[in-house]
Amino acid sequence: MKRLHDIVCTLCGLLLFSCGQQYEPELIAIDSMADTSPDSAAVLLSKFDTLNVSEGNRMYYYLLRAKVSDHLDQLDATTEEAEQLVTYFEDDGDEHLLPIAYYYGGRICAENSNVPQALDYFHKAEVLLTDGHSLPMPEDDQDKALLSKVYSQMGYLFVYRNMYEEARRCSEQSYELDKDINDTVGMIFNLRDIGISYKWADKEREALPYFYQARTLANKAHDEFMKTSVCLQLAGTYLDLNKVDSAKKYVLPLLNMIERTDSTAILSILSDFYHKSNQTDSAEYYSQRLLLCRRKDAQCHAHQILAEINIRKNRSAEALQHYREYQELRYWIDKANSTADIAQANSAYNYQKKEAENYELKIENDHKEKILLMTVAAIIVLVLAFFLFFNRYRHRQATKLKELERIKEELFRQSEEYRQQSRQRIAELEVQLQDAGTTNDELRQQLENEKGKLEASLEMAIVKEREAKQSLRIIRDSNAYRQILRLTNDGSPQTITDEDWKELSAIINQEYKGFTQRLFELCGKMSELEYRVCLLIKADTDLNKMAEILIKAQPTISTTRSRLYQKAFGKKDSAKDWDAVINSL
Repeated sequence: MKRLHDIVCTLCGLLLFSCGQQYEPELIAIDSMADTSPDSAAVLLSKFDTLNVSEGNRMYYYLLRAKVSDHLDQLDATTEEAEQLVTYFEDDGDEHLLPIAYYYGGRICAENSNVPQALDYFHKAEVLLTDGHSLPMPEDDQDKALLSKVYSQMGYLFVYRNMYEEARRCSEQSYELDKDINDTVGMIFNLRDIGISYKWADKEREALPYFYQARTLANKAHDEFMKTSVCLQLAGTYLDLNKVDSAKKYVLPLLNMIERTDSTAILSILSDFYHKSNQTDSAEYYSQRLLLCRRKDAQCHAHQILAEINIRKNRSAEALQHYREYQELRYWIDKANSTADIAQANSAYNYQKKEAENYELKIENDHKEKILLMTVAAIIVLVLAFFLFFNRYRHRQATKLKELERIKEELFRQSEEYRQQSRQRIAELEVQLQDAGTTNDELRQQLENEKGKLEASLEMAIVKEREAKQSLRIIRDSNAYRQILRLTNDGSPQTITDEDWKELSAIINQEYKGFTQRLFELCGKMSELEYRVCLLIKADTDLNKMAEILIKAQPTISTTRSRLYQKAFGKKDSAKDWDAVINSL
């Protein structure tokens, strides 16, 4: 996600002779039209010959290519190309173009998901444009426009990594700059982005005033694209607040925009709106369309809604399939959203800013003072590294404990106790439905919905149990498992080979997809004995037989199971508790 607003970049006078480099007239003409007519600029760039020009003109060409491609949403350069571009302008190029090179270097790195490097380039552009001051103070409108874009892009990177206060600060600074140069489109983007930083931080009510201000400006500017963008945010915010009637006002205009813009966000809002307003057929239709989108978060949202719809319609098999797809997508999305690298880059930026502010003082220090500063810096880095490691460890443990709670909840839903409680509640609901009669339609609807969900949940539990029994039967009837039992039972001089264990592992992973991967994610590094114990647990092998197969004493097997539980979750528990974890994978 990025915003494009025009900045006037008429640097012709400076470019003619800066750093002793005279630029080709064609490149200067392309630069002058890149912001307002990027399509025409792209045509001229494609015809420009880079073979018979100076290095300065060639690097200027690559900078303009990045600029035009960015305006056309076709930025496909690599991080290595960005580094080459920035390095040239840092060492040999025109210093007036260096902030622009930093900006597009950052854009390229952001598009390639190299967030720390993108932030580094944006920070360097900020320092140059503000002369190292803590507040943005450029006097030239061109510099203000460029600095506004820098802050806007930094805000996007922060908000998508859940660093909402930093994102809000950047968007507010960008807004003040755009306001100063009367850039209405930029102000609309900024107000919307400030609202998003509140909304994603679960502060929906604080977000609404900013979305309203953005909508007012978009209406005045007659900007249909921005009207749609702000309507999406308003509709989504009201749906998050479960105010379906308030959301309707902003949802209906989106129906006319599905085919005229990127439909992913619109389809997501429509599916959510119709689902929450109990218009099941419409919710199912838009959710199915949403599954065709490429974005993983959109597919995840669609599977969640479709799972709930199928539960309502008592289609347990379809509900289970959508729920599994939702869980798989949710897992990978959460794994990709770690904020550790970006927080580390931001800390490095703050440290570099402090060093820049004290640069003149440092060069006056003698050799001993430099050694002292280097020692202090090393200590700081070690302390920061320790805290970073500790925070990561604590986060990892918290994630594992959440996984344990999920496993316990899943095991409970497969238990006979849960089924008895559910059947008892269904019986109570049937009595309440009879008592309600036909006089209270709203109460009857609530009771029927609860009853339907419980019945679907029971059916899903039965389906899971049936599948588990079938998988276990396939494993125990497999040639691999029978071979291991045969070599143990008949006193054969042959021993169980590594190949036998590999075959057993393969059949278990075939029946329980991703079993080994999930196991190693829980426990990290495992010994050969520990892994084989887990395979035998999954094959429902009793303790006596397990000891015979592994040629280990029963207490050793029990200790291994308990140790695995502690390794996975950081706390002690019984061997049977580890068996339950294995059976849930």
